Amino acid sequence: MIIIRIQDVKQYFSTLLSLRSKTTIKHLLKGAWTLDANSRVTGAIAQAAWVQANVETSGHIRNLRVEEQASAHTGMVQQVRGNILDVRSGNGVSNWNLVETTILDGVAATDFLPGDEIAAKLYRNRNMAEVRIVKRGVK
Repeated sequence: MIIIRIQDVKQYFSTLLSLRSKTTIKHLLKGAWTLDANSRVTGAIAQAAWVQANVETSGHIRNLRVEEQASAHTGMVQQVRGNILDVRSGNGVSNWNLVETTILDGVAATDFLPGDEIAAKLYRNRNMAEVRIVKRGVK
């Protein structure tokens, strides 16, 4: 007789905070998940990647798919409108969005002021994966 133990598997979408020892993924939702030889990974895993994961109740990842890698950008805050920053980057101004999954690197969500030079990793929809203030009050 063969006994198969079925684990409850739930699907999550999250931003990855770090990958430790190539076996443990720290993320924003539930602490840490575990990768092993039985985990199926699609895409390149990197910090601030937006991923979809099928995770067992034990924390073991069954399937991990990288949905999108954020790209690095810098700019100067022109205006702050709640969780939306109007940022001058290059020749234009665009809206960069602070969302609940944004990794705040040494800064609080309410710390941004016009004139701040910031560095961020942005997804295509202009949501920030990660953000930090490079220099305060540049004019």
